Amino acid sequence: MMMLLPALLAPFETLFWWSGWSAKQTSEQLLHGSPEEQPYADQTHHSLVYLSGIADSSGDTLNPKERALLDQVQQRLPGAIVVGDVFPYSVTNRALTGQRVFAWLWRRLSAKRLEGGSVLVGLMNLRTLFHVTVSSDYRYGPMDHAGTAQVLLDGLMRRGYQPGSGKPVPLIGSSGGAQIAIGAVTYLKPAIQAPVWVISLGGVMSSDPGLDHVEHMYHLYGSADSLRDVGPFMFPSRWPIAINSHGNRAAIEGRILIICLGPMEHAEAGGSLDAGAPLPDGTNYLDKTAETMANIIRRGPGRFQRSRQTGADESWEQNAYEADSCQFAALPLVA
Repeated sequence: MMMLLPALLAPFETLFWWSGWSAKQTSEQLLHGSPEEQPYADQTHHSLVYLSGIADSSGDTLNPKERALLDQVQQRLPGAIVVGDVFPYSVTNRALTGQRVFAWLWRRLSAKRLEGGSVLVGLMNLRTLFHVTVSSDYRYGPMDHAGTAQVLLDGLMRRGYQPGSGKPVPLIGSSGGAQIAIGAVTYLKPAIQAPVWVISLGGVMSSDPGLDHVEHMYHLYGSADSLRDVGPFMFPSRWPIAINSHGNRAAIEGRILIICLGPMEHAEAGGSLDAGAPLPDGTNYLDKTAETMANIIRRGPGRFQRSRQTGADESWEQNAYEADSCQFAALPLVA
């Protein structure tokens, strides 16, 4: 039980931040910039933020596969701002291995992970997974989303992004990071005064109120992903009986597109970031994922024409549009 205590304390960081007991910076202060802000490049066409999966312990220590994904996406989008140094499982962007009561434990587990793993390394994943449940909770979620939005805004402004410029911002959320991204849109969108859309990579997410504010959501998944059904099962708001859920409304409005990348698993070997696993056409999984994301960002958000009538008793997955990523570019948009 003592080993589970750090994970069970996950909601308290959000509560302490909200009550002002920890460092807190308002959106108004962020909008005025900071000394670390870099000059904004007018030629920049895209600004995107990456929110990592639950296996990460810090925004500064992305695993090599995630770093390779961001590098590949940036190569396909010359001049793009790519923010990959945020830690979405902390409203203060503070790493688990940073200034925390249990930092000693997270440092040891992080070292064990680098050495080849340990059963206790799963505790680190459990801690970040608990934060995903905090984000999806209707009581704690809004507080958590406000803090995360400030973290994302701060990351964008450090790279020179100017709120009010109208430049759209795609958020890429991997696994549990997709839930964090959707929730943050509620507060990030009015702060930057620009469209925000979400690209979910194997996302585990609820039918969050943030979906009312998302310009468009693209859910990328692998057909061999064993965690694909976790979200629909875990969150009642995604059950078919939730006919008026935020996600179902977004799907009916044509703002959700579900894209199958191929026979990929959730993570590690055989996952969507595996550069050593080939598709039948010879493209490796990492290239396929990066190219699909780059195509989405180049094209920008748009509503999709309905191809059939949907029933009121269907889930938002059934009401959404589904397409193979190769067919994505041919899907008709509503003018």
